[in-house]
Amino acid sequence: MSVDTPKVMIVGAGIGGLFLGMLLESLGCPYHIYERATEHRALGSVLALGANVLPVFEQLGLLQQIEEISLPCYSMELYRHDMTLFKSIETDSVKETGYESLLFERPKLYDVLLKQIPSEKITMGKRVLKIEEKDDQVIIHCADNTSFEGDIVVGADGAYSSVRQSIYKRMENMGTLPKSDKDGHSIGSICTVGVAQLPDLEKYPSLQANRSSFAVTLGENLRSVTIVSFERA
Repeated sequence: MSVDTPKVMIVGAGIGGLFLGMLLESLGCPYHIYERATEHRALGSVLALGANVLPVFEQLGLLQQIEEISLPCYSMELYRHDMTLFKSIETDSVKETGYESLLFERPKLYDVLLKQIPSEKITMGKRVLKIEEKDDQVIIHCADNTSFEGDIVVGADGAYSSVRQSIYKRMENMGTLPKSDKDGHSIGSICTVGVAQLPDLEKYPSLQANRSSFAVTLGENLRSVTIVSFERA
C-alpha cells in the first residue's frame, strides 16, 4: 500500500521557516511557506554558526556560500567595566570539531536561504489567524479570509506566533493545557541591538583582519555590552 507524502505548511518566512523549507526542498517533500509581511525584509544583526549546524550546509553544498559571507572567530575577550582585560579565551574549533566558528550578518544568511526556495513556494501577505483540524487535514485561516489545507503545519512565525497562540487556545478549551503554561513569566534580561557601518576602516585595525572579534564588557549593576566586529566585502 502506497502512502502519500504529507504536505507541510510553514507559517513564517524567517530564518527558521526558510531553513525548514530548504531541507524539505532537498528531500522533494511538498511544502509551502506563508508569510505575513508583504515583502521580504532581512532584519537583524550578527549570528554565529558552528559544528552543530554547519554539517547540514555542507551536505546541501552550501558551506562555501556560508564561508563567503562570514569570518571565523577564534577568541573571546572579557573586559571589566573600566575596560581592563579580565580574560581572553582562545578556541580551536577546527581541531575540536572539524569546523570553524563563523560570524556573519543575519541578512546575508537570509539571502542565502531565500535563494534555495522557489518563488512559487512562498506566499506573502498571509497573516494566519487560527488553525483548524478537520478529519486528517489541518487548515490555516488568514486575515484576508483565505484558507489553506495541508497535512502538517509548522509555526515559524516568531516570538508572537499566531500558530502557538492558536494551539494554546485549543489546548486550553480541551483542558489539556499544562498548568505551568498558565503561569506568568518574568523577563530575565533586556537586550538592545545596534549595527554600525564605519566609513573609515583605517581607524579600526580589527576590521581589516581576516577574522572577527568578539568582546564582552562586564558592566556594573548587572549590565554587560557585547561587541562583535568584522568586515566582509
